Amino acid sequence: MAVRRGKPDALLDEVAFCARLGWTWTQLQEQPAWFVERMNVYLEAVDDEAERARRRGEEELKQKMGLMR
Repeated sequence: MAVRRGKPDALLDEVAFCARLGWTWTQLQEQPAWFVERMNVYLEAVDDEAERARRRGEEELKQKMGLMR
């Protein structure tokens, strides 16, 4: 990923966003900026929750494995 001053390239963000939603770049450009920003916030929240759930699952598994020994 190209990084300038600690920020990812905006085009890469757009490509990732399109890939995730199944949109073309043109379809993305047709969306209002407020909608794209709101979708981005929502998807980040979904990702954060999934990461928390993954970590909880790992911790539970570690605890169960420790009890099985």
